[in-house]
Amino acid sequence: MKGFRGAIVMGSAVALIATVVAAEAVELRVKCDYRAGARERSKVSVDGKDLAGGAYQASVDGVLSPVFTVTPPADEFEADFDSNPANINAGATAISASAGSNGVAVVVAGPDVSFSQTVPCPGEVRQVTP
Repeated sequence: MKGFRGAIVMGSAVALIATVVAAEAVELRVKCDYRAGARERSKVSVDGKDLAGGAYQASVDGVLSPVFTVTPPADEFEADFDSNPANINAGATAISASAGSNGVAVVVAGPDVSFSQTVPCPGEVRQVTP
């Protein structure tokens, strides 16, 4: 009987460790590119990874992206903002060509993400939340 109880306790401990290891940190990456001159262009990408299910939305300088719904088992979303007409036609949210000239104000909200920061252009910011 003593050996049987020890196996149950050991099995429970292994299940608890597996549960803790399976949980991943939420990662958010915001990347901004800016090109000055005659062909001025701004481009901002917002990528979320290892997210809980729910609705997420990003904004760049007050311009809102569409709402992205993450439905498990999917755990990622991507929001693109661009001043290039071809990329806008392909689904990016339109921003002005000069948006990145002094960095961009980026806000991202969702069930397990809260991000509000000015991102330099060119530049990249990562936020990892355990």
